[in-house]
Amino acid sequence: MDEKTERSSSAHGTLVEDARPRKKSFTDIDENRIGAAFENPLDGLSKEQLFADVETFCRDSDLMEYLEEFKKGALVAQSPYNTKSLSELNDEDRNILEREHTHRWNQPFMLWCMAFVCCTTAAVRLTICRAGHHVFVGGSCTG
Repeated sequence: MDEKTERSSSAHGTLVEDARPRKKSFTDIDENRIGAAFENPLDGLSKEQLFADVETFCRDSDLMEYLEEFKKGALVAQSPYNTKSLSELNDEDRNILEREHTHRWNQPFMLWCMAFVCCTTAAVRLTICRAGHHVFVGGSCTG
């Protein structure tokens, strides 16, 4: 086996030769297809390939007990406007998705608290950085 086939991606556990090519940047698009940057990356994958990718992710992330939920999520992410026609979803799944759509701001209180704390922390860090107090050891404002 040559060196190319032995190298694997530590993040996803896939062989380099099997990996789909990635764009260098979100601005790296085909100018003839201006909407390409906004296309669904799961669009065009077969169900078998989609499920294989999900299984690889779950195995690499030690989430195999949630494999079926991730498969359903991948199907919904692949075609979010056709959830009613997905045979893999049951009525409870469809009701949950409908509630997410009709009550999009209804989230647990602690999630709102966490979002507030994170946003406040980011604002404070930015304020300190702009004031010239370079205190971030691991941040981009050191110096």
